Amino acid sequence: MTTANKNRIAVVSRDPVFSDFFELEAFACGCPVCVLTAAPAELSEYDVVIMDAQVGYCVSDRQACTVVTVVRSNEQKKEWLSQVTWEWPVSVQLVRALYEEPHADRVQGADLPEQKRERGSVPVLYLLSPEQRQVLYRNREIGLSEGEWRLLCRLRDAGGDPVDRQSLGELFGGSGNIVDVYVHALRKKLEHPFGIRLIETVRGKGYRLRAKML
Repeated sequence: MTTANKNRIAVVSRDPVFSDFFELEAFACGCPVCVLTAAPAELSEYDVVIMDAQVGYCVSDRQACTVVTVVRSNEQKKEWLSQVTWEWPVSVQLVRALYEEPHADRVQGADLPEQKRERGSVPVLYLLSPEQRQVLYRNREIGLSEGEWRLLCRLRDAGGDPVDRQSLGELFGGSGNIVDVYVHALRKKLEHPFGIRLIETVRGKGYRLRAKML
């Protein structure tokens, strides 16, 4: 991959250790990088924004940009809503995978017309750690809450068959409304950033997982 095809990176932090780490890795990958001390108002000039949660927060609801928020504590992680959330210190492998990945493959589902979203192929997700409740997809580790993890595993165990809301509600004490909340949260974390459909609503039957979980 040539330098011209590398992702354009913005690193937002006031911590020199933090910014130096991501800047050096960007140089090692041949990526253009810009270090900022505040969140950029305009995201369209970047492919990836790596945000230090101690500085602030930026979003890319309809921008062709991936925002990665790096948190330093569990308390911080609970407060942050982001396309991707990493915990500091971050592994070099994660950073390089994000830097190397072609930007065109990472446009959010919100930016894509429905007919252009992934169809036909079945996404493959890897369940990395039941203890930390992490999923790997397209070289990205995505953390889930306990409820999100339980719901995803229950859909996986159904082998592609629909699971009714009542059965799913039993995972949470019989409440059906909480199922919709967790489905929405899973879609926000696993579908919208990649423009794919993982969880299908089957009218009159519940929800079905249309992905391979390994």
